Amino acid sequence: QKRKPVKAGCWRARPALLTKMRRPTALLVLGGCVALVPRATPARPRTRLQASLDSFLADRSAAKLFYDGVTDGALKSYAGDALPDNSLDDQKKISALVDYMHTELMKKSMMADYTDEAAPLGDEFDDFIEEGRKMLAISHSRVCGGSDEVAVSETVWPALAELFKDEKEDSGILCLLPDFKGDAGAFLDQEVVEPLQQMGFGDRLETCVYAKKDGAPHNSFRIIVSPSAVPADAPNKSDDEDTMSAADKADEEAGRSGEGKVI
Repeated sequence: QKRKPVKAGCWRARPALLTKMRRPTALLVLGGCVALVPRATPARPRTRLQASLDSFLADRSAAKLFYDGVTDGALKSYAGDALPDNSLDDQKKISALVDYMHTELMKKSMMADYTDEAAPLGDEFDDFIEEGRKMLAISHSRVCGGSDEVAVSETVWPALAELFKDEKEDSGILCLLPDFKGDAGAFLDQEVVEPLQQMGFGDRLETCVYAKKDGAPHNSFRIIVSPSAVPADAPNKSDDEDTMSAADKADEEAGRSGEGKVI
């Protein structure tokens, strides 16, 4: 029996459970995020964990191919076929989601854009920069077809293999589920994060869901691998294009002039 969908927010994985980031209302990415938080449960015996994973893999052939290449919590090899390049239609769907993300970004950026330069920086500014770095860390984007969990997993797991076969810190993937009829947060929890945790990946993942019910053009989710913290000495304003802050770059991409902002 499936668990109920979980509450909203963006979350970072820890060895035993996922813990909530501070001040979610100030997140850069983005107001449409909904949750992925596995329900905290008592630790299960290793044999039970393996039995649960084996049961999941029994009718998830793409996930089984992924798992066959995992050693010591890392994807050492992958025997599955590479996914084809995104089609033109896929690219249009991805572009629509990115436009939505930028629109939501601009709504949230005002609290950073118009901060008094002399005032001490609070949590809102820290979260703005931190989430901006995660947005820029997305290195792969995939459209995963299918209306149910089994069908969607046939594309999601090869997409995850693209991310993890050459795993790097501060890298990530954006997966769109345009035809999926279920709850995207529950799918991410039960079909992606929990199996990855059981395979040994869970302590270095951060996830976020963009839900159609909250305004996103398609149900989608984001996974970031080993996101780094914002350096304590990070500059608040950059005059050099080559060292532009995440907030500066996002403003530039959205076509904003930058007039009157203090970053």
